[in-house]
Amino acid sequence: MKVRADIIRTYQTLHHWTGIIAGFVLFIGFYAGSLTMFKPAFEQWATPSNNTFSTEIVPEPQRLLNAVLETETSNIRTIELNLERGNHLMAPISWSKSGIKRGLDIDQQRFIATFDNEGELIKQNVKPTVVAELIDLLHRTAGIPGRVGHDDLGVLIMGGAALLYFLALVSGVIFLLPTLVKSFLALRENKGVSRFWLDSHNIIGLTSLPFHLIISWTVVVFAFHDIVYGSMGQVIYGDKPMFELGVKDERVFTNNDLLSIESLNKIASDIAPQAQVTSMYFDGLTTPRASVRLDLHIDNEVMRGPLADMLFLNPYSGDVIFGSVATDNDPIWAETVATFFAMHFGSYGGNSVRWVYFSLGIFGAVLFYSGNLLWIERRRVKQNKRNPKPLSEIKQTKVAKRMAAATVGICLGSIAALTITMLFGKWATNILDNVNQYYIASYYVLFICSVIYTFWRGASVGAMLLTKVIALGLLLMPLTSLIGWIFPNDILWLASAWQAWVIDIMALIFSVLFLFMAKKIKHRAIYGEPDSVWAY
Repeated sequence: MKVRADIIRTYQTLHHWTGIIAGFVLFIGFYAGSLTMFKPAFEQWATPSNNTFSTEIVPEPQRLLNAVLETETSNIRTIELNLERGNHLMAPISWSKSGIKRGLDIDQQRFIATFDNEGELIKQNVKPTVVAELIDLLHRTAGIPGRVGHDDLGVLIMGGAALLYFLALVSGVIFLLPTLVKSFLALRENKGVSRFWLDSHNIIGLTSLPFHLIISWTVVVFAFHDIVYGSMGQVIYGDKPMFELGVKDERVFTNNDLLSIESLNKIASDIAPQAQVTSMYFDGLTTPRASVRLDLHIDNEVMRGPLADMLFLNPYSGDVIFGSVATDNDPIWAETVATFFAMHFGSYGGNSVRWVYFSLGIFGAVLFYSGNLLWIERRRVKQNKRNPKPLSEIKQTKVAKRMAAATVGICLGSIAALTITMLFGKWATNILDNVNQYYIASYYVLFICSVIYTFWRGASVGAMLLTKVIALGLLLMPLTSLIGWIFPNDILWLASAWQAWVIDIMALIFSVLFLFMAKKIKHRAIYGEPDSVWAY
């Protein structure tokens, strides 16, 4: 295909600069997003065994709920009732007096309960770990602090980066068109490191293009949904509110008026016959806005939430407050929105799709990392275009050195900081009174130190150190669990759920990969081109 040279150069420049500007935050968003595919497993891995009651044998839920409501005379804000064996929840039932906040709630306290062998209710006060929420926060905000109104600043920046990323994707495809047929899937390792990275970058970008287009657009929608809804409200609905607010029920109810679990299940079954109710979240039972959220899981079907669809009901009357479950009466735009949510979360097709999304997320992070490396190398080649010299005689500019340091410090530094923070949490949970208070400080201190060290010592030395730190941290994760299994004690433990063992297995595999990466970086630093930014 023939495309004019000036058009190619224009789109190539657009691709480079949009990718560079957006690449740093999207790297963190993609690698953290890949980890959120197994968010329940991280919760299980980080939760001490003495902070859980087994959910393999679930007591009769109605009897359990009644026992908690009868014995707890103080005000309960939220109650979580687990209806599924082996679910990721800490116990068959848990509750909070202050409610559950979205995101990182470092001071949250919950009570968990079950029946003992004699049928008596036993309960325990626990502090849930926020490791999984920290990962999700990094995925949504790239770790950028601050708020704008009721939105996180990082979310808005991530939305802007995703919009730039969409431009980078489109422009990248356009300037690759002339060579697309003959170079597609070509991996030319024998033509130098730069050519190998370029081929790898193009293969990853082109083969996963539909995934990246979906992710970029859904991130834009998530970030700027208030603006979108406000515009739609003005254009389509006028003075009529787009979303009807729920009406307060002024009637006074008691626990005796609460609908039975069987009745709530029946309502859900009538609305979504193919769904299974996995858990129920009762909120504000003593307030005028009492509600119960039913989590509905539908195997191999599109679900709007990350793990399940949701159905909100009045727990006394059974009236539907809100639901994300698809019905025949839904307008076409509601189905479209639900599909976009599902496509972003990977909440369809079961665990097989989650593994695919995990892999695509990791490769997406590699895409941004390799893109910056390629830009740095191209800057060096273009420096003396008017007065050609051997590449070994071309000195690196300060811009290239700083970009290399920023790429290594931010990308590898964020991975190292999160890895060590998770490892710290595993060791400190049963030592410190509230380890959640230290997670944020641990991540940011390690991240900032990584960036500072890389700018101080240079990209090459920083990359060698950070890859080794990551490899060591990942290796210590399964070793920590192994120690807790061989030498049971009050500090370390081995998670009882097999899903948590997957975290240790994957950590072991990636520790080997990062150790290999450290070896290759060191080899290039010593034996590669002496004037490269990657030289030792």
